[in-house]
Amino acid sequence: MLCEASLLFAIDRYNRSFFYTQRKVRPVSMFVKAEGPSGPAKIHSDDPKHALGLAQYLRTIGYNAWIEDTNGNAIDEKALKMAIRSYHEDTPSS
Repeated sequence: MLCEASLLFAIDRYNRSFFYTQRKVRPVSMFVKAEGPSGPAKIHSDDPKHALGLAQYLRTIGYNAWIEDTNGNAIDEKALKMAIRSYHEDTPSS
């Protein structure tokens, strides 16, 4: 599951611009990594909610997926879900 560099760049630019305009907080970079039937996958994301969704989707199609920070340390998905939920509860509605 390899992607062309131009596609990954476009996704990364979209993720960054969406993150900066919607959240107005410091960006958090992470990788969704997976091993599966068609080989390894490594997908960069600056959006924790997007990363969780990707990991869950990859698992449904038979991959063993996990999320890492940019230093290669595994990120606890339960803690990430709680942080996302807490962030959305603290954000005022417009």
